[in-house]
Amino acid sequence: MIEAIPSPPYPLNTDSILMIEPSMRLRRAKIQSILPSNKYVTSQTAFPPRFGLDDFITPTGSGVDPDHSITRSIFIPDDLINPHPRFGTLVNNIRCRRGAKPFITIPAYRDKFTFNSNLSNPAEADWSQAKDLTSVDRFEVERLARRTINPIQNQIYMDCFAFGMGMSCVQTTFATPDVSSARFLYDQLAVLAPLFLALTASTPVLRGVLADTDTRWATLEQAVDCRTEEESMRIPKSRYSGVSLYISDSPRLTEHLPELNDTAAPIDDEAKALLLEGSVDEVLASHYAHLWLRDPLVIFGEKVELDDGQAVDHFENIQSTNWNSMRFKPPPPGSSADQMSPIGWRVEFRTPEIQLTDYDNAAGVALISVLAQMILFNGLDLYIPMSKNDDNMTRSWNRNAVTEETFWFRHDISNATTNWDFSEMTLHQVLTGDIRELNGSSFCLQGVPVSDLKV
Repeated sequence: MIEAIPSPPYPLNTDSILMIEPSMRLRRAKIQSILPSNKYVTSQTAFPPRFGLDDFITPTGSGVDPDHSITRSIFIPDDLINPHPRFGTLVNNIRCRRGAKPFITIPAYRDKFTFNSNLSNPAEADWSQAKDLTSVDRFEVERLARRTINPIQNQIYMDCFAFGMGMSCVQTTFATPDVSSARFLYDQLAVLAPLFLALTASTPVLRGVLADTDTRWATLEQAVDCRTEEESMRIPKSRYSGVSLYISDSPRLTEHLPELNDTAAPIDDEAKALLLEGSVDEVLASHYAHLWLRDPLVIFGEKVELDDGQAVDHFENIQSTNWNSMRFKPPPPGSSADQMSPIGWRVEFRTPEIQLTDYDNAAGVALISVLAQMILFNGLDLYIPMSKNDDNMTRSWNRNAVTEETFWFRHDISNATTNWDFSEMTLHQVLTGDIRELNGSSFCLQGVPVSDLKV
C-alpha cells in the first residue's frame, strides 16, 4: 500500500477541481516508472484475489509462523510488513496489548453456491469444523484456526493488522481560515462521512471470499482494536472507528450539546483537567480527553524525552493512532518558538474508499471539496444526534447500502434554520433532494437555493 499526496496542496476553491485528476495521474505515473515492465500499480481498497491465502506475495519469503513471528498469523508472513520499525512495532504492540491476535470476522455472502466452492481446501470449504460465532471467544478461535482457516460458521476469519491497514482509501484534508471554521467543518463532515463510505463502497472480497458487506470499515475496526477484554466493557469503540463527539464552538452545537453529543464517550479525567487548566474550552477538551483514553502504540527511544513546548511528537503519537472517520489537526509547530507554521488548522475526511480509476477518485474528491466549501461559505447545518450518526456508520457497511439502505439526515440544513427534524432517507434522496416521499420537507442541497450558493 502506497500513500501519495499532491505537492503543493490544492487551494480550497472551485478552480482546484480541475487539478485533481491530472495530479492523481502524475502520481500514478511516478509510481509506475519504478516498477518492472510486467508489474502495474492499481488502486483497489482491498487486494481482492486471495490476500492471505497460499503464496499470495512475491517473493514468497519465509512463510507464515503462528508461533514465533511478529504477526503470529496463520495467513500473513512477516515478509509482508514494511521494514521500517514503526510497522512491525504496531503489529506486535496491538497483539500484545490486547493479549491475543486481532479477531476479525466479516459475514460471508451466502447463496446456493457459496459453501460448495473450494475456498482453499476442499475439506474446509463447508465450514465442517467451524463453531458458531456466538459460542466462541477469541482464544478458542485462535486454537481452532490452527486446524481450519474457517473456524467460525458463515464468517470470513482474519487474524492480522495487515488485513485492515493493508487497505487503501482516499483521504482529503482541508485547511480552514481559523480554528472555529475547522471545528465547525469537522462536525458537518462527520455527518457526511458514513454517507461517503456507502457511496464509494468497493470492498466486496476479503481473504478470497465474497463478503456480505461492501466496505472496508468493519475489517479496519477489528484489525487495530487493541482493547483488553476489560476495556471492551467500558470503551465502546475501537481506536479505528467513527467519531464519538462533535467539537464545534458554534452555538448550533453548544446550545444543543446534550441532544447532539448523546452517546457514551468516556474520557481521561487527568487529560481533561490539564486541557481546561490551559484554557481549552469544555467541548474541545472533552474531544481530546476522549482520544487520550488510548495508550501510545509506538514510541521511539530517542523521542521519549522531549521539550513539549517545542515538539509535538508526544501529542501526535496518540493523535495519529486514533484512526477515526474524521481527524481534527492543529497547526504543526513553526521553525522557531516565535514563528508560526504556514500550515493552519486542518480537517481530514477519512472514510471514502478508493476506486479503480483516477477519474472516479478525482470525482469523489471534487464532490467532497465542493461540499466543504458550501458548508463554510453558507454555514450549512447538518447536525444529527451522534447516536444516529453511529447508526449511519454501521448501515454504511451493508451490502448495496448505496442503493438499498436508509440513513438519518436532516430535513433542513440551511443556515440558522429552526427546523431540527430528521428522518431516514436513501442516499438518492440526500444527494438529489428528491423529497416527494417526505411530504415536501426541504432538506439536503435543496435546502439552500442555488442562487444563494457562493461557490
